[in-house]
Amino acid sequence: MTAPDFGTYALHGWRAALLSFAQNLPANWFGRRFALLCRKLVLASGPDIVDATVENIRFRLHMRDNVSERKYLFLPQFFDAFERAELRRRLSAQSVFVDIGANAGIYTLTAAGTGARVIAVEPNPVVL
Repeated sequence: MTAPDFGTYALHGWRAALLSFAQNLPANWFGRRFALLCRKLVLASGPDIVDATVENIRFRLHMRDNVSERKYLFLPQFFDAFERAELRRRLSAQSVFVDIGANAGIYTLTAAGTGARVIAVEPNPVVL
């Protein structure tokens, strides 16, 4: 069985607008509070799965199963921003990046975007 095409689970209308608003809030206390409110409103009666592009990376995110995915989708400006910037700065097409405990793959996909060779290991069958 093949997975549905990317975009099948995209947010639309006011949910998409709130997501965009949350992702573009400033990285301060005010921005965090409003982004969390946006997340709560979108997910209260919303989808379990969301297809979204965050920082030019396409994700299929499982909103009910993984806290990291929810945080990254609505608050990318707060989610390990320094670490992800370092990956983009230090890795190149000549690099090899090994992600042990890859979880949702946020570091994995950030590293892949640099052209580096990526090896991701996730031992949890549910997350895998």
